[in-house]
Amino acid sequence: MNTIAAVTREISTFLDESIRPIYDEHNRVNTFVDGANLISRLQTYAAHGHLKSSTFFCAFDINNLYTMLPQDESIR
Repeated sequence: MNTIAAVTREISTFLDESIRPIYDEHNRVNTFVDGANLISRLQTYAAHGHLKSSTFFCAFDINNLYTMLPQDESIR
């Protein structure tokens, strides 16, 4: 599925450009922008003594961005 020519493309772009700066400002501490940012933040995390043998890491892959999940199931 390609959304480049979708009828909602312009409003989607507008909303992204309008909302993303607000999201980035308030969630920068929770967001990794790339692998280098992740490594830098992990080094800072370790330097502050937060990296312990009991620290859990989670990784996941998104196989299909268009899969619709009910909210109830997504939260569990």
